[in-house]
Amino acid sequence: MKKPKLTAKPTGQQVVKSSKYTDVLPTGSQAVGLPTTGELAMIAGTLARNLNDTPGALINTAMELWLSAREKIFTANLMDEIWDQNCEFKRKEEAYHILMEENRHFFPGEEPITRDVFFRTLLPKYKNRADKLAQIAKAFVRETLREKNGKQPSQEDINDAFGKWKPFEEAYQANNMADHLQQWHERHIKESRRAAGLKSAAKKAVITTNQALRSK
Repeated sequence: MKKPKLTAKPTGQQVVKSSKYTDVLPTGSQAVGLPTTGELAMIAGTLARNLNDTPGALINTAMELWLSAREKIFTANLMDEIWDQNCEFKRKEEAYHILMEENRHFFPGEEPITRDVFFRTLLPKYKNRADKLAQIAKAFVRETLREKNGKQPSQEDINDAFGKWKPFEEAYQANNMADHLQQWHERHIKESRRAAGLKSAAKKAVITTNQALRSK
């Protein structure tokens, strides 16, 4: 009895002929999004001009066209991403230059800039209150030392750093520090107000409790 001839069963996987576009395709388990048999046949049928065109040649051309279209889409998406990144970089760069221009009027070139001039210029509200200005300045020094050393400084360290504050030799140095001081001062005001609110609320709670106890 003649042994029956075995035939290969279809695996359902699409085989792509090697071409100059195959490098844009995902490999292995990521090979998704390829055209179906029906889609590829439709492209090939659209390309057919007469019955003498061989199906194999039409299919190869159809696959080349599909891969070329896919490469075009991938390239367009990549260019869009690059464009977005460039726009974001330019936006940040413009914002930085605007910030530098806004701060430049603080110290346009009056050098050297001493510690007292620095704080009076940036905190004009307290320029005639030396005690309040020193209090804020020392709080700023404390935060700067904490960020630098990673721990809370002692009062002695704060007084030492405050007393040894050297004048800025260049205006740009003062302007850079001015930006840092302004950001810190905004946070400092919010934190101070929040702490004062909590203290006031706690005090009112104690008064209310005492009044309730006396009324019994």
